[in-house]
Amino acid sequence: MASDVRHLSTMRGRLSEVQSGSQTKQLLGKSFLLEIENRQTRQTVAESIVNAGGNIMDSFGDENPYCVVSDHSLALKIEKWKKDDPRLSNEKMLRAMPALLREAISRSVKIRSPQLFLTQMTSYLSRKDKAASATTSNSTIRGKPNLGRENSAKLERNAPKVVPKPSRTSSDQGKGKDERSFIRIDVAGRKPDIRFVQREAFGTLYSGADSGFSIFKQADSSLAEKRRREYDLFLKGKYQPPIKNYKLDEPDNYCQFCQKTVLGDRKIHERTDEHRNKVKTQGLTPTLERIVQNARLRLKAQENGIKRTQKSTHDKMTIMEKSKRCRVEYEYGENEMKSNWSTLKENKVEMTGEKSSVLSPRRRQNRILQSSSQGDYDLL
Repeated sequence: MASDVRHLSTMRGRLSEVQSGSQTKQLLGKSFLLEIENRQTRQTVAESIVNAGGNIMDSFGDENPYCVVSDHSLALKIEKWKKDDPRLSNEKMLRAMPALLREAISRSVKIRSPQLFLTQMTSYLSRKDKAASATTSNSTIRGKPNLGRENSAKLERNAPKVVPKPSRTSSDQGKGKDERSFIRIDVAGRKPDIRFVQREAFGTLYSGADSGFSIFKQADSSLAEKRRREYDLFLKGKYQPPIKNYKLDEPDNYCQFCQKTVLGDRKIHERTDEHRNKVKTQGLTPTLERIVQNARLRLKAQENGIKRTQKSTHDKMTIMEKSKRCRVEYEYGENEMKSNWSTLKENKVEMTGEKSSVLSPRRRQNRILQSSSQGDYDLL
């Protein structure tokens, strides 16, 4: 069977060089490995490969084939998977595959079913033919009549046709576009703004033990030594993370951007040029400073709101206490001129219609007796 295919490839190759012309070079230098049980399907795939200038291999050798065409049931599934699919490295799945497909996966060779291969082959050849016809054919737009048109037509007929060079199909194609870095700026209500920048503009990024307090800064020797000691203690099980005692009453005068303790008011320090330059360099944008400032303003607004609520509650309690005192003064009839009538009206304190004495019944009786004895006189 393999000898028949090789003979067919050589014979079809000679015949295709005469008939198809430029199509023989479209798969030139590419080898394919076939594992198809159906004889008719195998012959169809082999003819399409040979007519396009390709070669058919018997088995894997030193050089990897460009593609493996198989009609196995697993080939229909594998052609839909991506290269980094975890199912390709699953041991159970590899054991269920035939040896040819398993070898193709280990060598990272494409696997296609006959139906998909023929479909892709037809579209690939049609694109190449259109590209060739668009470059070599004469223009269909007629211009002004020219006297020397017949001579130019004769020259065109006698001139040899230039076959366009096939474009690259390797993985390196479009490498320049892939390496271009860009920044996307999203603005509400507007189209996103995409700006291409050079890779050197980002500088060097540090990660792991080499990074300092920022990914754009390299860790100094003291920080690296400290991390190494902490890692050794972690491996021994003796590492304890430091616990920072936060003192809420004392103001936080340490600036993380300048890495120093501020003497005086911190707000004045944040308005200085030294602090702003530190914030805007090494990848830290003014957005970060704006976020910090907004957070502080939000906390300050919350504190002021709590103070206002407490003050209004205290004022209400004071007014209620005063209104109660005024009501007592009015009911007992003492210091009536000091009663706050506007407060009583505002708080809607209910007033009693008649006044009641605070004296006990016994004291009230003694008071009546005393007042009546003062007007008596002796008849004798």
